[in-house]
Amino acid sequence: MKNLIALTGACLFSVAGVFQASAQQLPNFGFNDWKGTCGETGAVTKPLFGNISLTMRQRPGNEPQGWNGSSVNQEVFGVEAQKVLVFEENENNNTYVKLSNLKAEAMGVGSTAPGFLTLGTPWVYATATLSKCDGGVYSGVSFNNKPDALSAKVRRSDVGEEQSHIIAYLWNGSFSSKIGEAGNPKLDCEDVERAILGKAESTGDGKLVAQCDKAFSYNEAKDWTTMEVELEYVEGAGMPEKMNVVVSAGNYWDRNGLVENTSLDVDDVKFVYYSRLASLTVGGVALEGFSSEKYEYTVNGRLPKAEDVAYTLLGNSPAKTVDVAVNEEAKTLTLTVTNTNTGEGVADIDGKNTHVYTINYVSEETSYPGYLNIAMGDSQIAYNNMAQVTITDYKDGTCDFVMPNLSVLGMTLGDIALEDVTIIDVDGGKQYKGHVDGMSLMEGAITANVTLNGRISAEGVADMDIDVVWLNEGTEIPIKVSFASEMTALEEAKGYYYVLKEKVPQIEGIASTLTVYLTTDEQVKNKLVVKDVKFVEDEVEQVFGDIVLDGVEISGSPTDEMVFGGTIDNVALANGKTATAKFDERSIRHTDGSYFVIFTLDVEGVSYEVGFGTESIPASVEDVAAAGVVVNGAEGKIVVSGFNGQVEVYALDGVKVAQTAVAGNGEIKLARGIYVVRAGNQAVKVAVK
Repeated sequence: MKNLIALTGACLFSVAGVFQASAQQLPNFGFNDWKGTCGETGAVTKPLFGNISLTMRQRPGNEPQGWNGSSVNQEVFGVEAQKVLVFEENENNNTYVKLSNLKAEAMGVGSTAPGFLTLGTPWVYATATLSKCDGGVYSGVSFNNKPDALSAKVRRSDVGEEQSHIIAYLWNGSFSSKIGEAGNPKLDCEDVERAILGKAESTGDGKLVAQCDKAFSYNEAKDWTTMEVELEYVEGAGMPEKMNVVVSAGNYWDRNGLVENTSLDVDDVKFVYYSRLASLTVGGVALEGFSSEKYEYTVNGRLPKAEDVAYTLLGNSPAKTVDVAVNEEAKTLTLTVTNTNTGEGVADIDGKNTHVYTINYVSEETSYPGYLNIAMGDSQIAYNNMAQVTITDYKDGTCDFVMPNLSVLGMTLGDIALEDVTIIDVDGGKQYKGHVDGMSLMEGAITANVTLNGRISAEGVADMDIDVVWLNEGTEIPIKVSFASEMTALEEAKGYYYVLKEKVPQIEGIASTLTVYLTTDEQVKNKLVVKDVKFVEDEVEQVFGDIVLDGVEISGSPTDEMVFGGTIDNVALANGKTATAKFDERSIRHTDGSYFVIFTLDVEGVSYEVGFGTESIPASVEDVAAAGVVVNGAEGKIVVSGFNGQVEVYALDGVKVAQTAVAGNGEIKLARGIYVVRAGNQAVKVAVK
């Protein structure tokens, strides 16, 4: 045969021994226990007269408990020779095995014999004709588990190029084949390694279940190196019943290639039962930084569903289970890998048979308080209602957007929730774009398409538009929802202001703006802001700044007439002082959008009257009250008291609209509007309701 087993090397010598066990781990894998002697090798003999037979011969030297070595004890034509090939070594109080290929000879004839260990029984056929010599290993130990790999610590103590081998094979049933003379074997034998591994013809019901064969050179094991050799399983072969391991210093499969003095140090030869993952992908993307030996990860991203998780297991043994669990509350994905083999010694390389991989999904959840404005069709149905949105940023360019408990016309629609919203970096801030078709609202009573388009500035100011299209029996009803961190102004009117101090004019006809903030939420206050009010008082500039009147009472409708009133405490002024503001009953916004607003500011006991109108106030306005004249606007008329003489009434554009003589008291009937009333050389601006 071309493929000879290099068991003996020298055809004159044999090794002997037999071992059986029923463990699920290799015996004495750390080689701490030694027999003090050696077992027996089966020598195939063929006398001149008689049948071929197997004679057991004890090997010389010492070998580890539970193992059989290849040390030589052989006899040919009455000449006996022995050679120890297996040695007990100790380094740093650690015991290990040295296997050496050494020349064995008798009467000047011999060849290099292989140094190896096995759990099976060695056999040898020796004759003076070297080409007819042969040898191998048969049998093994009882075994019924499915390990993933064979692990061994090895070190080549020579510098040659010959390859060493780590071999394991598992099988069930029995393989019948012949052993003996090379090329002409005649002795029946059960479970010879060549037959099990398909390297020789065999009969019987045997099936190879799994095998591995790692060949390595000096360069791969100059120093102590742990090698894990994965077993390859045969699909459909069933459970193993028997197993054998061979660790060889030299080329176990080619006795003609054996090199003298090839030497291998061996320790910790054992089976490994993996309970680890080889790879992990989530949503089709490999988990960054994944390693079989790393069990906890932190990922910026969205917690996946269990069906989005794919993995491969380390090793080929099918005896494993994987439990995939998603914890919504903890935002964790866990994969628990368990090796289901049983028995003593069933463990992974770290001594465990279960490993848990935990992936923590982290995100940045930020809530933004603000205000909602809602329009349905052409009608505004909500102004500056208090609200809050939450954005869960997964730091992967996407987020979840939630606006809880949206209500329209007293109906609670429910949460407006959009997943996988796209985030775009813009000018230091972020833009948000998302869409959902067929969102279920109002517990399923309403179906709507929802589109989000919004932005949050670098300063954290939110401005979001949410377009809700209510799909109502084939009719699309648009609902426009806007959310902003600041209240949204109903209107900003351009006009002019004046200031009186204790009825004495301080400044008049100064351009400004009046901004109106209206709310339909009882928890939110209406607000008016008069922009940048300042004047000179006793040759000293007084800066009131933006006068913010937070808490204005507003009656009427923004589509019709609105009347402003009420008293507001703690109005902050730009000069650091605070004031109490009280609205004059004449403060009004007309249907045509014109404003006339008057309020007094009590600032540390000093009374200031501030007026704002959308038209210019004539420069001749003076303190009428100081002259004893009282002019008031009333329903459809102007009422004058305390004046004798001609009273003239002008529209705000300067056109005289009325003139009458008053003796003490008088009334002038006029249409609703704002007028300037001149009594003698005194004038005042009034509003007719």
